[in-house]
Amino acid sequence: MKRRIFFILFLIFFSLVIARDTKPQYSDSDLVISKTLTSGVNFVYVEGGTFTMGSIDDEPLDPFNYDYEKPLHDVTLDSFKMLSTEVTQGLFEAVMGYNESYFTGGSMGWKTHPKPEYAVKIKYNNAYYKGLSKPVECVTWFEAVIFCNKWSMMEGRTPCYSLNGSVNPDDWESLEYHDPEKVWLGTNWDCIECNWEADGFRLPTEAEWEYAARGGKHKSPYKYSGSDNISEVAWYYMNIFRQNSWDKTHKVAAKKPNALGIYDMSGNVREWCWDWFNFRFPYPETPQTNPTGPEEGRLRVNRGGDYGEWFCCKVSARWEDLPSNGFNCLGFRVVCNAN
Repeated sequence: MKRRIFFILFLIFFSLVIARDTKPQYSDSDLVISKTLTSGVNFVYVEGGTFTMGSIDDEPLDPFNYDYEKPLHDVTLDSFKMLSTEVTQGLFEAVMGYNESYFTGGSMGWKTHPKPEYAVKIKYNNAYYKGLSKPVECVTWFEAVIFCNKWSMMEGRTPCYSLNGSVNPDDWESLEYHDPEKVWLGTNWDCIECNWEADGFRLPTEAEWEYAARGGKHKSPYKYSGSDNISEVAWYYMNIFRQNSWDKTHKVAAKKPNALGIYDMSGNVREWCWDWFNFRFPYPETPQTNPTGPEEGRLRVNRGGDYGEWFCCKVSARWEDLPSNGFNCLGFRVVCNAN
């Protein structure tokens, strides 16, 4: 009798193990993306207004203030709409057809290199799909621009960006990396132009980004986007005792939003903006209206802090990278005109 009971219990245990191993490690909702992509994302209306842009000298040196965050100057902006979250891996893959993010599954990434020709993707137990709700990263500024135009065309909107008169990225010349010289070929991609009147999706200007991070017309008086308590609104890393990110990205919109209902503007991944960055020319001292940054440059601005650098999570912090660079701490969000 004891043998029989033991055998029955063994069968039940074995069945449970088999069921656990064969059950998909993701929900169906994670894999379903609407044909009309805008139905699955949320854009927040940001009413236009005037705000003071830059860092304040008498702010505590925690985090630090840098000269290129100054001088303070007034900026007036028209209304616009901003994606409430960073572009997720799921949305990026639905538009672009690929996803080269590092943090694609589980507690760590599955890629050995962000470039596809060197990358190895592991899909054991479909762990790859666990990253769809995390922000996309390892994305260059150029890829972000292509995404904006492709998504705009999919939604029947007029693309904002053009190169040599064409708005279709498929017609743009190839952009190839030449490893021995460590340079990107096809550098006339730096001549990409933006039609600011178009109704398509685009990267925010640096001024639009900071205005939204500060709560728009709410003019939130916080050091970070939505709070003076970094842990409430950001995934960040300071040291082993002061951190919550554990050196990785997290699902978007898991922290408290700011006054506008926008998430993760102070830490998850940094975010590309449209503007060129120039160390030699800080902010202008005179008031500005709908500024779009310097007319030329070598580096593009990114804002917002990331999971690994707490000191760049404050709303005035500015960073820069070559538009051809992509890192696992750098992503983007998009805006469109309010019309």
